[in-house]
Amino acid sequence: MESINFNLTATKHTTFQETADHRTSAAPGEPPYLKTTESGHAESLEKLKTIPSKDNGVYLGFAFEFNYHLLAERPIQKAYICDINPRMLALYEDIERLVLQNEDRNAFIKAFKSELGTHSEYYFGLSEPLEEVLTHLTTLEHSWLASDRKYETIRELYRNHKIVHLSLNVGGSNVQFQEIAQELQKNRWVLDCVYLSNIPEWLYHNERLDALRDNLSLIISADTVLIDAKKEFWEAGMPKVRITRGELPDFKPNKRRKTRVLSRQGFAQRFTPYPQPPSHSSLTLKTTNNTQAPFPFSALDADF
Repeated sequence: MESINFNLTATKHTTFQETADHRTSAAPGEPPYLKTTESGHAESLEKLKTIPSKDNGVYLGFAFEFNYHLLAERPIQKAYICDINPRMLALYEDIERLVLQNEDRNAFIKAFKSELGTHSEYYFGLSEPLEEVLTHLTTLEHSWLASDRKYETIRELYRNHKIVHLSLNVGGSNVQFQEIAQELQKNRWVLDCVYLSNIPEWLYHNERLDALRDNLSLIISADTVLIDAKKEFWEAGMPKVRITRGELPDFKPNKRRKTRVLSRQGFAQRFTPYPQPPSHSSLTLKTTNNTQAPFPFSALDADF
């Protein structure tokens, strides 16, 4: 993999050769999400086609499959695919190695299946079955593995060293984001797209949304397309992908409250959204006994 030409901290992660004999269920990190839990990927990719990409545009994304789906369709100068889960970063290295080794898409799929099967405990654990993941990735019309053209696009990006894998915490220190901003400025690049998956929902658990906003404000411009996934209501249903441009969206979850409606049968319950709180309000999720709910933050749960 290309050595990164700016001094991002904590970007080093163990190479495939160093971890090949240690990819077990006891290894650091947690099994990543290899099959998305989001809805709306195909629709958002179609919408992106109506938004011209920048000639000097850079991509920055988290989670797994949507990064490759998007990069197979949208021209970019550089792509930073990021995660904080060492197992996800190891998977990216596997993909890069196998893509470069296999010119033929079907040959890659066969090799990828063998790699995942060999290290199934490391990559899956109690997660998705291998066959289900491969069927998902190879049969979706918008998938990067659905056509030779899309696969070749990803292969050329790797061959030309345009994809870099970073260990990056979007809700952590702003040091790395300052360095990314400097690199964009030095190369006269602009951030074309950012994909966050549903990470903001998990940062909300740990009250890190302010850090997310601060970090993003260092690298985005008025033309940056921001893509994230948000549930219609807090802890209900699947996160749905949405696209925002020109400003940061409201990352706070939509909450529901119970109200009573008078009917002939008595009072019936229904749900209505809470009004948006003022920006200075502190939202704290409470349990029924009025104690703070235990939500230990783990960005590894954020569809990685």
